Amino acid sequence: IYSQARDSSKIRNFNLKADFTSQLDKFNEVKFGFFVKYTDNNTNYGLRSLLFSNSNRDFKWDTKPIQGAIYLQDKLEFEAMVATVGLRVEFSDPNSEWFDYATYDPGFSASNSTLRDDLIVKRDLPTQVTWMPRLGMAFPISVDSKLFFNYGHYQSLPTPVDLYLIDYASDGGLNSIANPSADLEKTIAYEIGYEHNLFDQFLLRVTGYYKDISNESIDVDYFSSDGQVTYSRPEPVQYRDIRGFEFQLNKNRGDWITGFINYNYRVSSTGRFGLG
Repeated sequence: IYSQARDSSKIRNFNLKADFTSQLDKFNEVKFGFFVKYTDNNTNYGLRSLLFSNSNRDFKWDTKPIQGAIYLQDKLEFEAMVATVGLRVEFSDPNSEWFDYATYDPGFSASNSTLRDDLIVKRDLPTQVTWMPRLGMAFPISVDSKLFFNYGHYQSLPTPVDLYLIDYASDGGLNSIANPSADLEKTIAYEIGYEHNLFDQFLLRVTGYYKDISNESIDVDYFSSDGQVTYSRPEPVQYRDIRGFEFQLNKNRGDWITGFINYNYRVSSTGRFGLG
């Protein structure tokens, strides 16, 4: 038994971030900033066997995606309410070219493997921009207790495999192909809860939450009617609903004993759209 996996990838990340906060008056604290991430993906991994050379596979890509975000928020403080209102705008630029192909493009057949780059043109991938509002509100009930509510939109970037991987079969046909232009996974989250200070020693927190998740990717298989083109591709056709409540009791003070007790009850529902 021996290992066939080989990996000589080199990945470099460059990050730039800046934030600015200003207390405009006793009611408004404004904060804004930006974040930019540049990644140099020099990816090279696969399987190597001297005995079974037909099973050798190489996965390579050299890409330089750019991601970033800008945000603006205002913290409003009044006697009966504290609220944070914000907007975050994120962008994701694959910064590379990709095959512009039909679903059952004959260029992906094994017989056309040597002519593939001539049969299927490549085009620049589009930049995806997402607007994500955020809202947080807290209502003091007494010196020791408050109600709170949070709402926000979030997104998740796909893995590099789902962005750039192309897996060819040993005969030159296509096994699987990434989907870098797919819609990004999105989550809309709601949270409502109650916090109470007990004896200046414990913090009780009870929260109910709901998450609406869309554009989750799953692999969808495609088979042409003549059997010449068969492959899989990740498609954003799955959704999830998550709801539940959480109970937590914290003890952050004490010379000998600190810690917390947590209980989380969650229910999840999953479904799919389309041919998948």
